[in-house]
Amino acid sequence: MQDYIIIKSKERNLSIPEINNKIDYKELDIYSSNNLNELKKLQEIAVQRGGKCRSTEYINNRTKVELVCKEGHVWEATPDSIKQGKWCKKCTGLSLKKMQEIAKQRGGKCISPEYVNNYTKLEFQCKEGHIWESIPSNIKRGTWCPKCGAKGGGRKRRLRKQLNH
Repeated sequence: MQDYIIIKSKERNLSIPEINNKIDYKELDIYSSNNLNELKKLQEIAVQRGGKCRSTEYINNRTKVELVCKEGHVWEATPDSIKQGKWCKKCTGLSLKKMQEIAKQRGGKCISPEYVNNYTKLEFQCKEGHIWESIPSNIKRGTWCPKCGAKGGGRKRRLRKQLNH
């Protein structure tokens, strides 16, 4: 049965899961209602991100599917990684550039080597040399160095207190 699955997968140009022991044949029933539902979920995720899932079959969470992002980049990824928020690596490079630009505008640097998604922390350094981690969505909303911000906020509170007494 294992040989049959490998042959049929190759004929259809499907990624073949690495075979360590035995294949769980339930996972490979590509026409089961569960697998069709999983394929629909992936297609919905792709559309929400402005892209498309080109694959017409879902084998399991570890077998790659073909995707296209809104910029037209084509790549393969596991359904598991897509569900965890990962997307087009070429476009994420653009997002890293965006984070580097924002940091530079604020007199600092984004020192992380790669951008995963909007909710995975990146490392930043402010003009005072403080290093911290923040999620990109917070940086885009205007937050910056917690140490410099805490100093400024504390100073403002002290001044307000002095003025009110």
